[in-house]
Amino acid sequence: MPVESLRVASRLENLIRRGLAEEDPNAEHGLKLAIQDYPFANDGLILWDAIREWVSDYVNRYYPHTSTIEDDKELQAWWTEVRTVGHGDKKDEPWWPP
Repeated sequence: MPVESLRVASRLENLIRRGLAEEDPNAEHGLKLAIQDYPFANDGLILWDAIREWVSDYVNRYYPHTSTIEDDKELQAWWTEVRTVGHGDKKDEPWWPP
């Protein structure tokens, strides 16, 4: 599934890396928050799930194989622009995607 490879750069991974959450396959969203009574984060996880599901379905429909994504020159140009122009201030950070 091509979309799953994007998880490394996701905000969920960021929460885990910063110690604000941990993976929990038994939790409703697959993630256990370090602060249980945090409505903003709880609501955010609901939105995250809805967006992730829609994007996953869309990408998997139009890009069924990783090679399809890699071969899409327009998509690759857009992603390069996002990383290097739209967020040019972040492009040299060690955690920023290559």
